[in-house]
Amino acid sequence: MAQTSSKFRYPLLTLWMLTACTFGAEHPGAVIYKKQCASCHGDNGQGVADKFDEPLKGELSVEALTRKIDRTMPEDHEDQCTGEDARQVTLYIYQAFYSPEAQARLHPPAKDLSRLTIAQHRASVLDLIARFRMGPGFDKPIGEEQGLKAVYRGVALPKPGEKAVDTTPKDGIKKKRQDYKLERVDGQVAFHFGADSPEPDKMEAEQFNNRWEGSIIAEETGTYDFILKTENGARLWINDTSEPNALIDAWVSNGPEVRQEKKSIFLVGGRAYRLVLDHFKFKEKSSSIELWWKPPHGVEELIPKHALRTDRPRQLMIVSTNFPADDRSVGYERGTSISKAWDQATTDAAIATAEHVEEHLNELAGTKDEAPDRVDKLKKFVSTFVETAFCRPLTDAQRQEYVESHFSTAKSPELAVKRAVLFTLKSPEFLYPALRETEVPDD
Repeated sequence: MAQTSSKFRYPLLTLWMLTACTFGAEHPGAVIYKKQCASCHGDNGQGVADKFDEPLKGELSVEALTRKIDRTMPEDHEDQCTGEDARQVTLYIYQAFYSPEAQARLHPPAKDLSRLTIAQHRASVLDLIARFRMGPGFDKPIGEEQGLKAVYRGVALPKPGEKAVDTTPKDGIKKKRQDYKLERVDGQVAFHFGADSPEPDKMEAEQFNNRWEGSIIAEETGTYDFILKTENGARLWINDTSEPNALIDAWVSNGPEVRQEKKSIFLVGGRAYRLVLDHFKFKEKSSSIELWWKPPHGVEELIPKHALRTDRPRQLMIVSTNFPADDRSVGYERGTSISKAWDQATTDAAIATAEHVEEHLNELAGTKDEAPDRVDKLKKFVSTFVETAFCRPLTDAQRQEYVESHFSTAKSPELAVKRAVLFTLKSPEFLYPALRETEVPDD
């Protein structure tokens, strides 16, 4: 059996070979088309009103289209474009605008430039900062043990038959009574000790302090109300556990009546946040403590056991900036609308993030104020920060633009870092993820 010529087995390759030799000059088929066909079909086959307004496109093969042109074109003058002329016209229009490939080239599908949605933006910033922190919720998941780790501290009662220690000062020295400590896991914080201590048979009731530590899981994004109910002193920290940043500071007791202290905080859903609660009694007649919350779209309730974990994660960066609503016209959020309000919101969020980085810079960059390699560590931090934000290694040009330029112009390395964070979080590469797809991938 005779073999079929390869040029007929690959018609598009054959077409390219036939037309390539004339690329430098006007295709002979183009000359014929302009003279005999363009007046009815348009210069680019787009059609002409009142003559032939349908676009000249289709799926006929070169051979079939040649036969049709040879037989029917031009209309009323079918004998003017036959044989070799018909073939040349076919080769030209097929490649120029008729074939599906030509149409795809001439009319590429529109590409919507979508931005990060509100949820995506908050999650991106949170995970971007988390890249530089380790522990539960960062490089490993939060554990399954429910509840909070509790430590109760007070003064130990004398054992049976043991004489109590006299703490009356003698010679200016007060004898120290033995401390008592109890550690356990509590499912909820809802205790009414009354006039007793947490361990009435082992700990004095006059004064003691308790601490609960762990994490709380926010199931959805929104504003959470936290409520403390106690007649004693108490402090509550959520997420940021630094001493001056207690969410609720009710350390000074105002009297014997149980009081209620409430504060709100914005949390991103699906995350676990560090929780610390301190409670103490000092000579009050009674003692009690309850920890409640009101989740978004929920009701006030004792924080349930299933929302608490014993793991103690590190602080998360929460973007609480108010953004204009995303488009939900198709049933889900889309980042298709861009407005002045949205641009301002991304700026406010970038500023808040830069301030967070500045406040925790040594921790995030793994350095100290007086370290000899501090600037190198800060540059490495910025470089990793930008690469994480862009989801790809930096080119030499990007490294110069996003890293080196700030350190060479800023008055201090700390200011350079702050500028770099702002510049990165306002960059199109971060806010419009689709732009990254147009970049040429690294070899």
